[in-house]
Formats: sequence, structure tokens, C-alpha cells
Amino acid sequence: MTVPGLALDGDDLAQLLSHYHQPGKDRQPRRPPWTWSARPAAEQAALARLIELWVASYNQVHAITPAELIPPCWPQHPALATELAVQLWLWYAAHLDPRTTPAIAGEYYLRHLPGFRTRLDRLLGVSPGECRRGEHPRTWRQDTDIQRNRYPHTNPGGDTLDTLADLHFGFPHRTNDTP
Repeated sequence: MTVPGLALDGDDLAQLLSHYHQPGKDRQPRRPPWTWSARPAAEQAALARLIELWVASYNQVHAITPAELIPPCWPQHPALATELAVQLWLWYAAHLDPRTTPAIAGEYYLRHLPGFRTRLDRLLGVSPGECRRGEHPRTWRQDTDIQRNRYPHTNPGGDTLDTLADLHFGFPHRTNDTP
């Protein structure tokens, strides 16, 4: 499928794929291609472009009703952006990984895809319909952010993919922009 105005450089894909099976080197942690915080900035951009292509295909194949569409504001929803990276690689494992089997593909369609579809509205926040209409509200999780900001020891974060590189849930993967 071709998405107008969106292309993935072959080098980008090769770079991401090189980390799919590769263990960490020289006692460095593995850098799984589905983990934003494990990617240097250039690879994060490549991952975002790959997700854009995956989302376009998903919307064409799996979104049967408007309520099932993944809106273009997905990068502004950190939980959704995190899960889309995993869904992309689950799809890859089910369809393109040289070790895949019909059982793995079946597991994707019977377990992973339906679970994702069930969570999609929740990942879009309080008004998923607005996002799907292209009206992403700045207040999509305002009440949650107000409450979260009252908690001690909390990183207030932001609404863009840039913040995902800093979110590592206590397990830092990288210390700078080099692999």
C-alpha cells in the first residue's frame, strides 16, 4: 500500500529490522525496535514513519466502522503510540518473520488484534470521536494530567512522541543519541 506523501527509506527499515533479533552487544542491553526509549532519534523517526504506514493499512483493512479508525493524532497519545509500536512488530512476527507459522498468525488475529481493538477508544482518551473527526481536543486527558501533577515524583511529560524516548519505566535503555 502506498500512502501519499509518506515514504519509508529502505535504510530506515533495515536499521529497525537489524534490532529485531539482535541481542545486546558488549554487555549493552538489547534495543528492541518496538521500544521508543531504546531508539536513537533517527530510529524513532523511522519507527514513526513505519507506524504511519501500518496505521494506514490497519485503517483500510481492519477499521470496519468509523469507530474503529486510528486517527492521525495517534502520536499525541503516548499510550497509543507505545502500543502501536508493539502492534506493528506483532504483525511483522505474524506475517513476515521467517520463523512465523499459521499458528502465530492465528494468535495475532485471535488474541492481539482483538485486544488492541478493545483498548483503542480508551487509549484515545475521553473523546475518541473528536480525534477520529480530526478535532483532537487539547483536553483529551486534562483531568488525568491535573491529578497526576499533584502526585510527588512525577514527570509531567508532554503530548508528543519526543517524550516517549524519555519514558523508560525505570529501565534506561540509552544515555545518548548513539546506538
